[in-house]
Amino acid sequence: MDGQKFDKLTRSLATGTSRRTLMKLFGGAAVAGVAGVSVARTESVFAQPQAEGAVCNLGTENPCGDTSLVCCATEASYGTEGAQGVCTSGMTGCQASDECISGTEDACGYFNYTYDLDYICCNYGGAEGSAGTCVAESACVVKPPDTGAGISSESNSWIAPAAAVGAAAAVLAYRNRENKSENEA
Repeated sequence: MDGQKFDKLTRSLATGTSRRTLMKLFGGAAVAGVAGVSVARTESVFAQPQAEGAVCNLGTENPCGDTSLVCCATEASYGTEGAQGVCTSGMTGCQASDECISGTEDACGYFNYTYDLDYICCNYGGAEGSAGTCVAESACVVKPPDTGAGISSESNSWIAPAAAVGAAAAVLAYRNRENKSENEA
């Protein structure tokens, strides 16, 4: 109640205002008081901080209340402004799995959205529809690299036959040495 209304009320009490006028004044004050309490209570509900795991709306101001929590998208809501997310600790941030299924539409979309990346689903040479990992396209290896060590099924290398001949020669030399030892004894 402001100063003018208070002055008017005290003057009316002092001059003998009618009961009807006083009832109007007190009734109006009571309604205003209840409305003020009701408005204050509504505002306090909106100002309450959310708990971790609570539902929040993406892209809104302070979606998790006055806390350090952040509103993270879910796989179903990523990329949709105003969609429902989940309040998550600001220390860990929004976490997204880097696991994906190759050949599915936008297989790494949620991971890319969460971490602002442009990764692809790499299944390392597996069949379409198999499990993979979201990685940079340059890091997706679909066959082992050719390091020059060993032989491959695609080459006609002489290394394997030479190794077999060498092993056979070693066995014959060992047996020959055993036979020579027996004959000397």
